[in-house]
Amino acid sequence: MNIDVCIACDDNYAKYCATVMASIIENKAETDMPVFHILHGGLSADNLENLSRLGSVNFYKVDDKIFSQFLRKSKIGWTTPTLYRLKLASILDLDKVIYLDCDVIVTSSLKGYFEQDIDGYSLGVVPDVNYEAYMEGANIPKDQGYIYFNAGSLLMNLKKFRQDGIEEKLFDCLAEKWQDFVFSDQDALNSVLHKNVKKLEKRYNYLPTFVDLENSKNINAHRDITVIHYAGQKPWELAFRSSIRDVFWQYYKNCGCITEKQFRTEYNRYKMWNFTVTQFLYLLKLYPFGLFRASKRGLFKTVLRIRYK
Repeated sequence: MNIDVCIACDDNYAKYCATVMASIIENKAETDMPVFHILHGGLSADNLENLSRLGSVNFYKVDDKIFSQFLRKSKIGWTTPTLYRLKLASILDLDKVIYLDCDVIVTSSLKGYFEQDIDGYSLGVVPDVNYEAYMEGANIPKDQGYIYFNAGSLLMNLKKFRQDGIEEKLFDCLAEKWQDFVFSDQDALNSVLHKNVKKLEKRYNYLPTFVDLENSKNINAHRDITVIHYAGQKPWELAFRSSIRDVFWQYYKNCGCITEKQFRTEYNRYKMWNFTVTQFLYLLKLYPFGLFRASKRGLFKTVLRIRYK
């Protein structure tokens, strides 16, 4: 069966988009036929070619001028591709699509996700971590059973979007409140659609958190999760820590957009940094107050024990 998947990216994120696609293809069921819909503002010829080699791919070039009034003029501002999902109903001639950010990894077949019944709903969603903290910013009442969802993995009912004129409502909302929103399109989607979403299982937008570090041994990425979403800090950033941090590198290596040498350089830098942080935290756990009072010999033995454990 065809499974329509939409991803938005630019040249900077093309290799991560390819990583998402590679993970979908590697973990698809025998009868799955993923069809990728890639939204971009102007990818290089090399990136277009690299992405097209990964499977059945349709490219859609979006006019970034449409979103210019909503972009913050700062280094931590929103990137344009994150806003593309607001226009999917008019860009894609589809009734239903899975939308994924570039910072996700798919670890099992998307069939169960795509076949979720969302008739009568605009979106199939998973609540964000600590979502109550974000409800006020999106003007969602906390006492009526609503949730604030994460928009990095969405099952979108584009047919209903068109029937209800949702795209226009989203842009009206963004035009009115964009300067107050923290999470741009995610806040707009929540503000407009919180009354008309279907809550789905956590597995379809699994958000690794520091809380999970203690439970990582009980989590099987391929059994318990369908979509890992590395929201916030990214797995390719040096200081990134997560219970399932290594899954990303497994697929990044084979994404087709980087050389073996590039992968080794990035991966070795990440592993060295991760080891250093882990070592420090372990020492801190052993000697929370007396780390620097330990004898040099005792400290040296501790380091060796960690290094060769």
